[in-house]
Amino acid sequence: DRGELLKRIETIEGELKKVGSATSFYRAVSAAEQGRIWKLRKASLGLSMAVAGDDKAIAFVEDTAVAPDRLKDYIQRFQEILDRHHTPAGFYAHASVGLLHIRPVIDLKTNTGVQRFSAIADDVANLVLEFGGALSGEHGDGLVRAPFQERMFGPTLYQAFREIKRTFDPDGLLNPGKIVDA
Repeated sequence: DRGELLKRIETIEGELKKVGSATSFYRAVSAAEQGRIWKLRKASLGLSMAVAGDDKAIAFVEDTAVAPDRLKDYIQRFQEILDRHHTPAGFYAHASVGLLHIRPVIDLKTNTGVQRFSAIADDVANLVLEFGGALSGEHGDGLVRAPFQERMFGPTLYQAFREIKRTFDPDGLLNPGKIVDA
């Protein structure tokens, strides 16, 4: 029922304003309004990558996940990391499950940019551990998160990963340098 939906939206908006989590809202109640938002969301990644210049929104800490009830504090701390490294970022999320897609904007053609990339990745890995979260909430671990796997899973489980890899790929031909021994 539309009336009930609007009441629920008003209640949620009031609660968010009360705790200082938001100051304004856009209500997308109709299918057409929701469609416009989804269209913008789908276009946003391409738009962020099409910005002129060498600074690009890089996907290297874009898949972290924490418990939804800790999300507000986690986002605040994540923003502090970005601020400390003087790095803007694009944020979007599946907030109901605590999954964030955050893409810091960095110029990887410079030594300074590469150093910031590395420092932010390390700081975010530590933050995820502190919050009991995951570096990969939706996508794979691959190359970018490989250096953090032992820290995330602990030495015992990481050693098991290595043994499984050596058992099934003794010559290291399948996806070398991904997940283990990166």
